Amino acid sequence: MNIHKSRHLFLKFNKNYENTKIDTMSEHIKIDKEEGCVIWGSFTKKLNENSFEKAKISKMDNQVLRGEPTFIFLYCMEEDNVFVADFIEWFSRYEIGVESDLINLVPQYYRDRVGVNPDPQKEKFTCKAYLKISNIRPIDFSTIEKLVNFNDHSIKISDRIEAKNRFSVSYVQMSDEQYKELKSEYNSYVSEAVEIVDNDILENKERAKIKMTGKQSDPPEKKGLKESKRLKKRIGQKRDYVKQAKSNQLIGDLGEKLVLDLVKEELVDNGYPDLAKKVKHTSKKDGDGLGYDILSYDTDGNKIYIEVKTTTKGINNHFYMSRDEREFARENKDSYMLYRVFNLDIENGVGEYYIIEGSLEDEYEFVAENYRVIR
Repeated sequence: MNIHKSRHLFLKFNKNYENTKIDTMSEHIKIDKEEGCVIWGSFTKKLNENSFEKAKISKMDNQVLRGEPTFIFLYCMEEDNVFVADFIEWFSRYEIGVESDLINLVPQYYRDRVGVNPDPQKEKFTCKAYLKISNIRPIDFSTIEKLVNFNDHSIKISDRIEAKNRFSVSYVQMSDEQYKELKSEYNSYVSEAVEIVDNDILENKERAKIKMTGKQSDPPEKKGLKESKRLKKRIGQKRDYVKQAKSNQLIGDLGEKLVLDLVKEELVDNGYPDLAKKVKHTSKKDGDGLGYDILSYDTDGNKIYIEVKTTTKGINNHFYMSRDEREFARENKDSYMLYRVFNLDIENGVGEYYIIEGSLEDEYEFVAENYRVIR
């Protein structure tokens, strides 16, 4: 049997919610059909769990960014029923709260566990993380018998089913044939965060590992502009502008996601998980014309407007700002921060960054390169 290289997730769940008659799967399928997707909460009683293992689930993030169908297998322990769903993205425990835009995708019966008391209590179930999934459908039990453990193909997932109270989360692989069959039923749900990705750009490499990773640097010294004494020559160059635009968009999106994760985790690490839940990726949620990319908060709850500029090149490489972005920075300099992400390694998800707080006019030279020509 040839094993497909992709990674997927296998979860066990209980038919009914705790001691009620609420049918877990029916409630999720109802929202999935009404909204086109649903949030699936992964419950735990362990006090130190607040997320999936980033090193493991990041491969699934990468697959989605490349447009590769990625799946969640859901096994009902009481009835041996098996379902599969299309994986869209995941969130840590602190990323969805009662004020979140995603709260309507959470089944009503456990919304009281979301945001109000997100931290686990001893011997009580709470969500450690959330999965955004779509297209939930039943599949034959024989599908499970063909799944193998991601790290060790000698371990079959069907063997772990017998351990009722163990291995509630497993990363799995399947045969090429099985993957092809599931792929034919894939809904190809496209979210704002991944719609710009082009397989030609990614060149079939494992790219876009965009969970928080990075190293902060000091801003470079302001050097000003130097006129070249050499004769300037202009030569033609063939460019694929559509592909270049998509590539630039991908780099920009990855930089924003890196900074988004960074500011959230810093707030959580400093004891402000409620503020972390309020951080908003405004350029994705509200559009790209507000003059900033991320709405964050300081530890006193004051708003911080963050603009992110990203490059795969070095620390001194120039970047572009729109007139609206520059004006917004001027008008909000007391609550404004620029994160300059540089040396971004898309393949390994590693970048460096520096931060400019306040006025940009004191730190950079602005050069007009484009003109609006009217008659």
